[in-house]
Amino acid sequence: MKKCVKCGTELIDQARFCTHCRAPQPVTDEMLQMQQMTALNNAGMGQISEAGSNGPKKGKGPLIAVISALVIVLLIAGGLVAYHFVSVKANEDDSEVVESREDDEEDEDEDEDEDKDDKDKEDKKDKDDKDSKDDDADVSTEASEEASEEVTDEASTEESTEDSKEDDSDDAEITSDTALNNSKISDHKIELNGKVYTLPCKLSEFTDNGFTISAREETYDIEESSAGCISMELDGTDDSIYFDIYNPTSKTVSIYDSYVTGMDVSLNLYSDKKNVQVVLPGGINNKTKLEDISRLLPDLETDGTDSDGWTAFKNEVAYDDGDNTSLKVYYTEGKFYSVSYTMTSSNAQECIENNQ
Repeated sequence: MKKCVKCGTELIDQARFCTHCRAPQPVTDEMLQMQQMTALNNAGMGQISEAGSNGPKKGKGPLIAVISALVIVLLIAGGLVAYHFVSVKANEDDSEVVESREDDEEDEDEDEDEDKDDKDKEDKKDKDDKDSKDDDADVSTEASEEASEEVTDEASTEESTEDSKEDDSDDAEITSDTALNNSKISDHKIELNGKVYTLPCKLSEFTDNGFTISAREETYDIEESSAGCISMELDGTDDSIYFDIYNPTSKTVSIYDSYVTGMDVSLNLYSDKKNVQVVLPGGINNKTKLEDISRLLPDLETDGTDSDGWTAFKNEVAYDDGDNTSLKVYYTEGKFYSVSYTMTSSNAQECIENNQ
């Protein structure tokens, strides 16, 4: 089997034209030799048949050979002529097929061009519609933004007013105790979240007012005549709170029965939670400005301002026995930040005995 030289359809070896696309197939030398052999065989078989029926005739042998040769030549010539005409016809048909395909391709190209033009028109229309919608959206967005800005401004104004009221309320709350405003450092008074404490006092006074002992320290016992420091917590604040505690008795007591002799409170100025509201002798509190410290409590002396913006005030009240009570106030960047208010164990012992 062989394949068509044009479309690849399988053909018999002797096929001169494709049965599918009608394309002429090349004639090989083997095919021509087979055709010539076939013609010669056919001619030879005719001569043998004629000779067998009529017998040999004298004087006609050369004539028959000549005629046979002429017939063979004519057959070959006829075959070649027929092959030529068939080839020409096949080529014409191929040309027509090619032209038909080219016409079809041109029609397809024209259809594609028309489709493309239609799509371009649709895209342009869609773009115009989108631009129009975008313009409408921009106008709507601008109007919404203006309305939102107005609402935001109103809300900001209201919030600012509320904050101002809240600040005023805080100031009023933490400066309302006139007794503390007129108190001295040696009075050992301090106010935390509206409650005034006079040191030394039982730790239970603080725990009854919302303060809790850190979990790691609440089981501690305090040995006789011993002092220590514990960490305290207060719900709603992230401030750091530490209490100095003291056991004035001659036996070991629960931490809740110990006395608070001092404290350190550091405000977390960057927390979203509220700070502990602190009021010190002289009425110094969270809202007190740096320049008002000396006016409110003249006994406090400035300890200078360092390069990081820290300003410290301190005062130490001497007692006859040489012990003292210390008050230190710290500001950072002009804001009230921390307070340390402590008394020595001997001071605490004396105060406890005097109150008993």
